[in-house]
Amino acid sequence: MRTRDHIVLFLIFLQLTAHSCPKKFYADLQYILDRYNYEPECVFNQTVLTSETIKLFPKCEIVFAIIVINKKTDLTSSQIKKYFKKMGVLVGGFKIQNSNLTDLHGVYIKNNGNLKSGFKLPAIFISGNEDGDQNCRFEVKNNPKLNAGMMCDSPYLISDTDVKVVGNLKNCGGLKVDNTTITTKDFDNITTTDFPTDNDNVTENLLIDIAEPNFTQGLQLKGVNDTSYLSTVTEIKGIIDIQNTNLQNLSFLKSVRFLEFPNTTNVVFNLKNNPEMTRLGFPNISSSCYISGIQNIGTNKSPNTNFWFNIENLHPEFCLTPAELVDFFFRHDISFLNIHAKLCNETGKLLFDTPFCRFESMKKLPNNCNFILGDLIIEEGDEMDVVKLDTVWYLFGCLIIRNTKLKTMNHLANLFRVAYFGPNPVIQIFSNPNLKEVKIPLMNVITRYNRDVLFQDNLPGIFNKTGGVCGFTDVFNVYLLNRTHLNYIGGDCDINTFITEKSCDPKCIFPTQNLTTKTMEQFPKNCSTVCSELLINENCDLSEEQLTSLFSNMKKLIGSLAVISTKYTSGKFLAGLESIECGNDSEITFVDNNEMLELGLLNLSIINCKGFTVSGNKKLEKLNMPNIKSKCALLTIEISAGFQNMTNPSDPMKKVDISISSDFPSFCITTQEMYNFMSIDTADNYFIFGKYCEPILDNKLCKEPTNGCTQLLGNIETGTNFDLESIKSMETIFGNFVINGSDLTNLKCFENLKYVAEMGNKPAIIIERNKKMTNFTFSKLRRIHSNAN
Repeated sequence: MRTRDHIVLFLIFLQLTAHSCPKKFYADLQYILDRYNYEPECVFNQTVLTSETIKLFPKCEIVFAIIVINKKTDLTSSQIKKYFKKMGVLVGGFKIQNSNLTDLHGVYIKNNGNLKSGFKLPAIFISGNEDGDQNCRFEVKNNPKLNAGMMCDSPYLISDTDVKVVGNLKNCGGLKVDNTTITTKDFDNITTTDFPTDNDNVTENLLIDIAEPNFTQGLQLKGVNDTSYLSTVTEIKGIIDIQNTNLQNLSFLKSVRFLEFPNTTNVVFNLKNNPEMTRLGFPNISSSCYISGIQNIGTNKSPNTNFWFNIENLHPEFCLTPAELVDFFFRHDISFLNIHAKLCNETGKLLFDTPFCRFESMKKLPNNCNFILGDLIIEEGDEMDVVKLDTVWYLFGCLIIRNTKLKTMNHLANLFRVAYFGPNPVIQIFSNPNLKEVKIPLMNVITRYNRDVLFQDNLPGIFNKTGGVCGFTDVFNVYLLNRTHLNYIGGDCDINTFITEKSCDPKCIFPTQNLTTKTMEQFPKNCSTVCSELLINENCDLSEEQLTSLFSNMKKLIGSLAVISTKYTSGKFLAGLESIECGNDSEITFVDNNEMLELGLLNLSIINCKGFTVSGNKKLEKLNMPNIKSKCALLTIEISAGFQNMTNPSDPMKKVDISISSDFPSFCITTQEMYNFMSIDTADNYFIFGKYCEPILDNKLCKEPTNGCTQLLGNIETGTNFDLESIKSMETIFGNFVINGSDLTNLKCFENLKYVAEMGNKPAIIIERNKKMTNFTFSKLRRIHSNAN
């Protein structure tokens, strides 16, 4: 029999403890033997490996043993290798602790102060038991002279095995871990799959081919809160994914100096569902943390590709400092899938000690500002002060240029980066009748809500120098244009084209966007179909009664609708509106109306828009949209009402988003409203925050499971003694649904369930500890919603 170049360790025992008790040792060994067919002569049953017991070591290719090497072991590594020469597979495990060995041949390593850093382990395929009920433990721990980094790359493979490599001279880089564990340079509980089962075919080259893609995931924390052992990590290579923890910040990564992300279009840094996280708190993020592949983006990534981060569903007060934004996110030109954050009040310490200027007005703005904090507003009377903006690099707020006499705006030629966390368009340029062009060479824009740039009611030829394309002039690099991903909107951009395509009656076009007492005479108040991108904002000086009269005949709006920063208590002045059809990339928006108690869109039933956003209305108590009916309740109507046919106007097959929230504690949504939102076939993302209104119960809606009841308001938990007949007819649950500890083998008894909508932070559906269940399919389930998703 030839000497094996590769040792294959099938380690099925979960924890190899120090067997101070022989009874425990033999029980552990018997546990292994009970699970395999074995030859008695291939079992090694000695409690410790010594010069006497090693003589009994089986001369088998497959050995069944728990091999213990400790301070009682009076053997050199070369003597041990001699007896292990014939062994190709070990079923069981190694426990090496407090030994005096100076080198090893592929074993567990722990507390060996003399183990040198220069020895090489052979290619090893380490596998736990395939059914996964107990994974083995592989530890390389507390060997101060050992370079354990050799275990981090091919040709070493680890399958169904719990691994911990910590406290050595050098530990491991990132590996992929399973759903509840962690991997970093110091990592634990690694699980990989799909390795070859024919051991004779496991060669070093094959191991390299298989192992390489499994070493791209760097740090994955899911449901983990003890991160103390990560404090010495200096490098993370791969994707960072931290979800469902109680962590308050990332200060446990205080030693990290180097991040390396894979070349992918997916999210590479994900902070999600960590409800206690209020700050980023990444200690070195602003000073010396370097991201490989970003600074050299021209060689490692396509010019049109960004690295994507996701910051989602953290504590409501989670904030980022300007210093973190400048020295990390802007420095590396990071893009965000979501960024649920605010701007911190404190600025933080910049890498370069450059002061911030807090914006009050253009007249009070100092000269030579590089960083501006606050919304930058340029308006009538500021024309002589815009020269102060020549030195501005960063803006932390939105940019508004309105009602000026400016002919050009060339003084923002150094504004490369903007961070804005409010709901309004990040840049608003409107009502500047002489403005011919705006030059802003933006490289990166970070926003929480939308990436809209509004051009409205400016000089008709404002885009002459861009060839008629809505945007900023003199953007000298197409790469920079692609990196910003801005959405240009407003009447100057597309309303004329859209209205022309819709063949709107010229008499029914509202030619301006801003509605005021000065422009109201132009509104076509006698038309039932009005074409306009209608904006009602803080500049609207009409009363609610005047608006009600003005809109009394309008049944259909073609264009868009935005009600922003008003003091109106209700949107009932739009009560007669039955349908809205938006232009490309336009939407319905009710944002920052701090006195509004209800929307009051009493007859609105048809929407053909990109999205419907309701947020930042601090006193909003309810939607009051009672005419939104479900399809089944309106079978006599020729067209589908109730938002079921809500579509994206630029692409009917494209998904749309729904976002509804209020700062008012008593804000509520009726179960009927939620049902209709859930039944929109084209809806993809739901951002609906609040609680359910107190309903009027009937035979259809109940608060306790009842035979014949199709909708239930409240939480349900089923178990062994639950009356399944009472829920068999249930179609919708307005709460969370828990199936816990039942004897069910499948979910057929819930055959009518279509929707589960949980308004709190619990998962919508939890299925756990159902030992007999083999089929987890809900046959008719269409959609679930939860703020914990």
